[in-house]
Amino acid sequence: MRSYTPFIILFLLLALVILASAHLVVYGSMIHFFNISSHKAKVWLGIILGLLAISFLASSFLVRWQDVAFTKALYFLAGLWLGLLTYLVLCFAGAWIIGAVWATAPRFLLGSLTILVALGISSYGIWSSYHPRIKYLDIKLKNLPTAWQGKTIVQISDVHLGNVFGQNFLSKIVNQTNAINPEMVVITGDLFDGMGDDLKHSVKPLADIKAPRGIYFITGNHETFLPSDQTAEALSQVPVKIMKDQLVELDGLQLIGINYPTLGQSIDLPQTIKRLNPNPNEATILLYHSPVQVDAVSQTDVVDLMLSGHTHRGQLWPFNIITWLIYHGFDYGLHQIGKMQIYTTTGAGGWGPTMRVFASPEITAIKLD
Repeated sequence: MRSYTPFIILFLLLALVILASAHLVVYGSMIHFFNISSHKAKVWLGIILGLLAISFLASSFLVRWQDVAFTKALYFLAGLWLGLLTYLVLCFAGAWIIGAVWATAPRFLLGSLTILVALGISSYGIWSSYHPRIKYLDIKLKNLPTAWQGKTIVQISDVHLGNVFGQNFLSKIVNQTNAINPEMVVITGDLFDGMGDDLKHSVKPLADIKAPRGIYFITGNHETFLPSDQTAEALSQVPVKIMKDQLVELDGLQLIGINYPTLGQSIDLPQTIKRLNPNPNEATILLYHSPVQVDAVSQTDVVDLMLSGHTHRGQLWPFNIITWLIYHGFDYGLHQIGKMQIYTTTGAGGWGPTMRVFASPEITAIKLD
């Protein structure tokens, strides 16, 4: 862990530089569009924006140190500010462009409209984050046994139970899941946020899921932020099978679940799959949190369908462009590569800003044919 300290420090410094730059844009734009000339007003605006610039990182450390109502509220509000900041920067950029093209444009009006639009987008994003939709898919699998034909698998991912999303949110997801009448439910990581100390309480609704073939879970990167035994302990009271790099055969359908590597470790997915010795003549579904090594997995000629999450599709537009670039187009949706299909979900919950803009949270219902 010690060897990764420089990288963590570098990441934090980079985050602070980005946050500082965004807040400087807002600072300069507020002064320009609202004609703030008072030195005292400028100082106070700078102090407020300076505190907001460090609020999310500071509250993240505080809530890990003292997980109490005050720090949770601070973390939640700091996350909302982070989302609003994104749209203030984008909208102010648009206002500057309009001002450059239309020299006589009223500054105060442009500034006011900028704030109203940013608030409107952010308000929609907050509403969206608490209303996961059902995403229906029909997927054909080679060698699918009769017992599974026409059956539905539900994929739940990236709920991020912790200091923001809790038991009530998960209950809503469970109710939506049961309405689909799934044969099986798979949870593809980041069920937990990596923070919060009442995880056993949060996961209780999972006991109400009705799925004849069971509920299967693999870890995501946020589970690696928890003590190694905390995830298993939290899930010990609900009927969830934790898959630990293993294969389960379910009436001719092979389900492979591979856990996310901990900090400092890496994983070779094709080699791990090969070690599990799957039958190439049976339909096979792979659960892995992140849509990576997709080409290599498809070349094993074993996996028919890979189910992933992790990306949130950027969660806030236009960050979907970044996830699209990082994951080579596999950051969201159903794709065919060779003989294999991969579906990456946006996930049901969220991290950081409790907002979803043009990346609606979802529960995936997959009908097998």
